[in-house]
Amino acid sequence: MSTILFVGIGGGIGAICRFLLLQFFNIFITSSTSVSMMCTNLVGCFLYGMISETYHSVLNFHSYIYALLSTGIVGGFTAFSSFTIEAMTIFESGRTYTGVCYVLFSILLCFSGFYLGKSLIRFLFV
Repeated sequence: MSTILFVGIGGGIGAICRFLLLQFFNIFITSSTSVSMMCTNLVGCFLYGMISETYHSVLNFHSYIYALLSTGIVGGFTAFSSFTIEAMTIFESGRTYTGVCYVLFSILLCFSGFYLGKSLIRFLFV
């Protein structure tokens, strides 16, 4: 039961952080929801890579803390459900080329962000 509480608290924090970051991108960088969402997912995947590598190779902190940070905060932050809705909206509006680019770049950048976050922790601490 305690793990569920940590995940729930983290999910709320992550969702609020996602909302704030999307607002920041929309106000200061681009009005494109797709670009903002892709950047948010990239940041989230980078953070998840760092958290994962820290937990498995560096600190091995308590599983409740890992659940709070990974499934909770980053899970609430990365918004892949929103990614799917955004992709489907693009495809359904007939912008197939844009949709394919959005999906491919999102996947490529998020995998890269995860790898870079993980590599940074390995470089600094392992």
